[in-house]
Amino acid sequence: MNQLSKALKCLQKLELETHELYHELYKKMAPSEDRGKILFISLDTYKHYLLYNELTKLEEESVNEEECELLLGQMFTDSLKLTRELKSQIAKLKTIKNEDLENIVDRLKDHERGIYEEAMSAVAAKFIGKENAEVSAVMQLIEFDEKRHEGLVIGLIKKEDNAQGI
Repeated sequence: MNQLSKALKCLQKLELETHELYHELYKKMAPSEDRGKILFISLDTYKHYLLYNELTKLEEESVNEEECELLLGQMFTDSLKLTRELKSQIAKLKTIKNEDLENIVDRLKDHERGIYEEAMSAVAAKFIGKENAEVSAVMQLIEFDEKRHEGLVIGLIKKEDNAQGI
């Protein structure tokens, strides 16, 4: 398997973990406008997982987390760790209360803002050449979605701040 395919499979792993995180968060929230936004991000993230799957469907080999860290750097491991920590935190809660949501959303903001952009840049810089126009186009679409997710998450934080009079 070539390096680009391996990197895409690594990003696919991140997208699936992130989808599961947002989906668990959604399921434990009380009905609200915010819950709908979390569902939107969850479904969008699953779409990214499916896109990466489509781009690598001819590759039968899998990649392990160590390979992903070698390809994408510490960012991969940090992102996976944060996602799993938040999934574990959410799993322990029966329902998500405002203070829980504030803490989770604050950590998600950092995830959406920095880690994914770094991963995208690393993949683009290292592996995507002019001959990979399809991959480049998909990566640009996903990057656009990620910026939208960041905006939605930041909007949740601002809403929480306003509710507290900050």
